[in-house]
Amino acid sequence: MLVIDEPRAHDVFASEPDRAFADPGTYDAALLHMTDTQYLAQRAPELFTGMTRWTADNAADRKIDYVMHTGDLIQSWIRLNGTDDAARREFALAHDAMSTLTNAGVPFGVLPGNHDNKWNVAGRLVPGMHDENNALFNEYFGPHEFDSRPWWGGSVAPDDNFAHFDLVELADAEFLMLSIGFNPPEHVLRWAEDVLDRYPDRNVVIGAHYYLDDDGRLRMSGFGDTGSAGQQIWNRLVVPYESVVMVLSGHVDGQTTVTDRPIPGTDRRVVEMLADYQGFLVDGERRADFQRLLQFDLDGGRVAVDTHSPALDSFAVEDYDPQRRYGADDGEFVAPVQLRGDLPRAVMAGS
Repeated sequence: MLVIDEPRAHDVFASEPDRAFADPGTYDAALLHMTDTQYLAQRAPELFTGMTRWTADNAADRKIDYVMHTGDLIQSWIRLNGTDDAARREFALAHDAMSTLTNAGVPFGVLPGNHDNKWNVAGRLVPGMHDENNALFNEYFGPHEFDSRPWWGGSVAPDDNFAHFDLVELADAEFLMLSIGFNPPEHVLRWAEDVLDRYPDRNVVIGAHYYLDDDGRLRMSGFGDTGSAGQQIWNRLVVPYESVVMVLSGHVDGQTTVTDRPIPGTDRRVVEMLADYQGFLVDGERRADFQRLLQFDLDGGRVAVDTHSPALDSFAVEDYDPQRRYGADDGEFVAPVQLRGDLPRAVMAGS
């Protein structure tokens, strides 16, 4: 018997927004992206828990093999008036919400956003902020919470989960999920480079809190030598490493996708996404619980993206943007993605 496996000759996903997830029979595996749940942790924790409960309940049917949270789990650990009591209450609620995934056996990773590590005191940058102010985040989401799990790869330090990586499979494809907190300092970037050097044959998805602006530009930190953001991550981790296929981010209210940023001397393209709904309103309040399901057709080199609210049971994310910036195809679309290994590489056109 001779079995010949070739890329699919036709698109398996809907060509226009259809207000529905893709048929699981048309894709191989899915990754769920959530971010900036800070106002839910502060004001509506039942919605935060509802997001992870929906994910756990649908993980098998929707083939969700990994969940990436790109930071700002909570609201109240940022400025001088971010009290310890308020932050601990919100961290405990966030931990309970994410534990729904733990209890269901769904692999996930988290990283600290600027609201999770008290980086800012009275409007001034704190020198050495990353080394000195991750302690509370690490109490609730430190390496001790993850290092016994089979997908755990390692963290930037034994007691610090500011950056870490996980090793997972999406269907039969090997992935490395690299999570990097807000404005990674030099030692974190060097650590991340070492991780990517050690795993050159895995498909890499980078989760970064602070990466894209809502117009698609790479974000700069504005903090000089003390921190770095989108342009640094692009220069240091994306351009030099062919294994990087995708970058997911939050921090900036809005959504945008870039698939055609040129990398000099190559036709390689990386999918870059911002999907942050903290400023989207439900009945005038910051209660939007939208999250994204990325459904991979590995053989065809494409990913179908759907943005969905479990509480509203809605895909119409653009209806909840008070600035009316988006259309239906900003929250639901199909993008080509280049993969490594034995899987065929798609030749990417522009976005």
